[in-house]
Amino acid sequence: MRRNFQFEPVNRGALWTRLNMTTAQLAALCDLTTRQVGYWAQKGYLPRSPANPDRFNGNAADACILIKQALANGASLAQAAEMAEAYVASELGNQPQMANFTPPALLDLHEKLISAEGILRTVREAVESQIPPRDVPFADPRPALPNGREE
Repeated sequence: MRRNFQFEPVNRGALWTRLNMTTAQLAALCDLTTRQVGYWAQKGYLPRSPANPDRFNGNAADACILIKQALANGASLAQAAEMAEAYVASELGNQPQMANFTPPALLDLHEKLISAEGILRTVREAVESQIPPRDVPFADPRPALPNGREE
């Protein structure tokens, strides 16, 4: 083992967003019932995992814990969810965003941006090929009604 070995900090934010929990897993992690988690998710109070809309990432765990705290202090569910969302937004605003990314996470983000740019370019080219030239009048595809008016 090298004598000068040093750990690199764990990028907890990246790990947190990569979680892919079921309703039961999220409920167990946050000491809630699956019924509570399901209902809160149905009401739109819990963010879903971008990778799998049937699952939850760590952001949903944050929301559950914060909602649970507000409920314990007398807030209604709607108030608790609103308070939790405002709290998370405030906390994110206080963090230096790019400083939280380590070089491997930045490389991953860069590769995903390049991929997204390629997809956007392909879609843009497909749309552009369907746009008529500017000097050609645009024909309305809606059929005219018998009295000469349009729908």
